[in-house]
Amino acid sequence: MTATCRRCLVGRFCGEGDMPIRNEVHRWAQQTWKGAHNVQVYDMSGFLFLFEFQTRRMAEHVIMGEWKRQGLTLKLEWWSPTVGAFPDEKMFDWFWIRVLGLPLQLWNNKVMEKIGDECGGWLEIEEETEIKNHLRWARIRVRGPREKIPTKIEIADNGLIYSLPVWMESPVTYRLMEVEKRADRGDSDIYCLMVQKTDLCCWKTEIEC
Repeated sequence: MTATCRRCLVGRFCGEGDMPIRNEVHRWAQQTWKGAHNVQVYDMSGFLFLFEFQTRRMAEHVIMGEWKRQGLTLKLEWWSPTVGAFPDEKMFDWFWIRVLGLPLQLWNNKVMEKIGDECGGWLEIEEETEIKNHLRWARIRVRGPREKIPTKIEIADNGLIYSLPVWMESPVTYRLMEVEKRADRGDSDIYCLMVQKTDLCCWKTEIEC
């Protein structure tokens, strides 16, 4: 574990109410944790936030407290290698999708909610999409299931039909690493077989441990 990771906390807001976006969380953290100077906040998944502190002592002080923002309780834990990832066998009831090349005149919540409904049900829009940080794609969280998410969506506007590619993001999963001994390299040499899967491809990388 690197020195940076040892001074990082991961948190989520729990309770009834609107979930804050990264800028709101960053502003709240700076105002609330006055002793934790220059704390950095990163949006990990739309509902998980990574808090990077200048020192581990600052992080230790914060994690011992109880924190609330507008009625929502902030649950904090130390960063770990599997934070934000899920066991390989987990079944998901939400997915992030990216709608590529959405025309500017269609870049609004009403259209994106309709797109989400076509993919099993709209849940939320990513912060970068909402504030138009870029226009390469619109990122939307939908219910799914996977089978209901098309690879293309058509939208009619002013006599034109736009055919827009849809990319589905698979959540990160993990499982125990397979370890095998290679007879041709001697019993003392252990090599790890790592398998990485995406919707598009599957490949293996062999590394020496």
